[in-house]
Amino acid sequence: MCAAVALSEAAFRALKRVVCVTAGAKLFRPHPLYGWTHEPGAEGWTNGCIGRAFEWRAFSRINAEGLRDEEHAWTRTPEVTRILLLGDSFAEAMQVPLAKTFAKRLQAKLNDDGRRVEVVNAGFSAFDTDNELLFFKSDGRRYQPDVVLLAFTEVNDVTGASKHLFERMYVEALEGPPPKPHFKIGRDGGLRLDMRAVRRSWEEFAARRASVLGRAGMALERNLHLVRLVESALSRRTLRSDAARIVPSTVLGIYAPPTRVWEDAWALTRALLLRLQRDVDATGATFAAVLIPPKEVVSPEAWRSLRARSPEHAEDALDVERPGVMSGALFAQLGVPYLDLAPPLRSHFAATGRSGYFAWDVHLTEEGHDVVAEALRPFVERLLDERMRSVETRRVDRSATSW
Repeated sequence: MCAAVALSEAAFRALKRVVCVTAGAKLFRPHPLYGWTHEPGAEGWTNGCIGRAFEWRAFSRINAEGLRDEEHAWTRTPEVTRILLLGDSFAEAMQVPLAKTFAKRLQAKLNDDGRRVEVVNAGFSAFDTDNELLFFKSDGRRYQPDVVLLAFTEVNDVTGASKHLFERMYVEALEGPPPKPHFKIGRDGGLRLDMRAVRRSWEEFAARRASVLGRAGMALERNLHLVRLVESALSRRTLRSDAARIVPSTVLGIYAPPTRVWEDAWALTRALLLRLQRDVDATGATFAAVLIPPKEVVSPEAWRSLRARSPEHAEDALDVERPGVMSGALFAQLGVPYLDLAPPLRSHFAATGRSGYFAWDVHLTEEGHDVVAEALRPFVERLLDERMRSVETRRVDRSATSW
């Protein structure tokens, strides 16, 4: 029996190098405070498929603190500026090698310019501003960053703020929506946190980890591709007949004139950003944002394809620029420095005919990551220079006061 399993696993691993299947490495686990995290020390290959062909395939290794990044000590290296990147799968960037992510490319470009800079990549798939706020309060601040750079994805972060819209967006997912913490605005205008789904997920995980059989099962999932393949197949469920329509309809709603549910989502997003801004300011770090547009904003063909999937929206009611304009206005109102990536990505598309995104997958290609890093370079350098001038001014003021 063991020999048969070993042979089957070896055959499957060999086949997986040439035939794309969805059973990737087991890199995530629940987290009791912000929903989920990477499994510290986990590693393996993940991929995106178009049929049985690879659209992308990349290796990921998770560091001791649960980040898809190099090791970073909590204690700062003297004279090295530290940037903490908060974000979702666009920042995490499992679709490309670590060295090709915009976080590492930005770090390399800044150091090539003679600066001593360390970029800590705290990107997690499916995170939204609420997860990122909770991560920063729990773990992010411990890195003692000089700059906190929020990678704000214009569609996902607003959609994910609303429990209703979030669940509709994930209706087509095989496992359903992840166990996410959700905030809501209370009658007093303050934020109220709902952790029920997170607690249930964590309790199930903790109970499984506490038992011998549970630990054995988790070890098999981590180490055997065949187990993950069977688990993936068993998780498939009968989708609602309107599921394929609901997802694009939900996503497209952000491009239409805001309804009450979208107004609430934008209001909650603003409240979350304001809380994150205050928490970052309290640490003495500089808070800034980079706005990551969906590929439909960059590629007219991608927009037409998405638009065609949901004909119930009137053509003249949808504005592909709306999420970016509203996001920019929101950060401007909060006084948060931000960089909109739509212009540099569009310029790249106009010059090359390539959007910087994968054809089927929604994420950035290696080329797209380089475009983003190059656009971020002068923006971040200005932030660092302004911060240095501010520090010098405060030092001079303190010196004058001492006299």
